[in-house]
Amino acid sequence: NQMNLRDITLFDGHAYVAGGVTADFTIPVTGFNSTQNGPVNVKLGVIAGEGDRSIPGDFFQIRDAVDQNWVDLAHGGNGPNNFFNSSVFTGGNLRHPDLLNNTGMDIAVFDVPNTNNDVVANNQTSTTFRYGTTQDTYIIFAIVFGVDAYEPEIAAVNSLLDINNGGVPATPVVLPGEELTFNVDVFNTGVEPVTNGQIVIPIPFNAEYVSASGQFLYTPNAGTLPFFDASQGSNGAIVWDLGDLPLPSSPQDILAQLSYTLSATEDCNILNNANCASMLELNGTISGVGQITGSPVSENFI
Repeated sequence: NQMNLRDITLFDGHAYVAGGVTADFTIPVTGFNSTQNGPVNVKLGVIAGEGDRSIPGDFFQIRDAVDQNWVDLAHGGNGPNNFFNSSVFTGGNLRHPDLLNNTGMDIAVFDVPNTNNDVVANNQTSTTFRYGTTQDTYIIFAIVFGVDAYEPEIAAVNSLLDINNGGVPATPVVLPGEELTFNVDVFNTGVEPVTNGQIVIPIPFNAEYVSASGQFLYTPNAGTLPFFDASQGSNGAIVWDLGDLPLPSSPQDILAQLSYTLSATEDCNILNNANCASMLELNGTISGVGQITGSPVSENFI
């Protein structure tokens, strides 16, 4: 199975807490982008030293996104009042030697409960951890914080609909001068809106542009009509500026459709050239920029 993309923030430092006193400290975590919609899955990794199993009073907390209160953290190998207890909790992986106190080191990887996105909300970009003690001494030297990540993902599915008003046979063949009509369905399959969406279809050397039309299946939209740009490439290209591609309610929702028609060349200089392929090969690209991440994305037609 494909792993979910994660937005990872790493604290790589030396957070020392002296025992025998009551003290607490905070670590801010910034720069991530939690998912725009739906559940926000949060995973946390912590490595620390010198936490004693027999000495309670040490804690590790995260700021609640709803009311800004502190939420106690714990996993299957410790408790909220003795978080740093020299336990290893990493999903049941075997380790050798398997010592009870792990020679004084905590290693934990666990999911942070986030019911109704109360701890980390949609569109959140920062949070804060608090750690402290009333008795125990410990040293945190690594915290890894991960949330489901944004990445722009768009797709354009290109289908041959008709050859010269005769449908599409099992083995498509086109003769010089005959027309081919295609349909392109546009999707946003990622987890963030996309801006500056654009489709570009270079016209193959052995074909000629006939027509193109497009329609948007969502509102509002700021896109334009597709057009033929004779200056692009060696034989021109169909260009469609889609504008913004919103995040649909389902990745299967078609956001826009392009219909275009080409004709097979009748140029004898091309057809008689022994070096010219008899296959009419066509491809295009869809591109844009993630609205939240600012990351560019470009994909070939499917």
